[in-house]
Amino acid sequence: TSNVRVILKFFMGEYRMGSIIEEKVKSLPFRIFVASEIPVKTITVVKNGIDWKNFEFNERVVNLEFKEELDKGYYYVRVERMDGEYVWSSPIFL
Repeated sequence: TSNVRVILKFFMGEYRMGSIIEEKVKSLPFRIFVASEIPVKTITVVKNGIDWKNFEFNERVVNLEFKEELDKGYYYVRVERMDGEYVWSSPIFL
């Protein structure tokens, strides 16, 4: 991003972005929090390099929660703001 602050938090269960999940889990709740001075346009959850879940908004603060079955690999969050700028989380690895 450039010039505008964004807060992005990404959790799968109690594991935060940058974590490695070594235990065997079938599903976990996804929790994503975004706060930006420019409204959020889309939040995309990327799974193993492929856009997996896409959510549309027009909000400056977003709390998103959902639960899904998990596959081996990695997950990260990409946020697009209304001004066309992007923010990425660190991945969580399984």
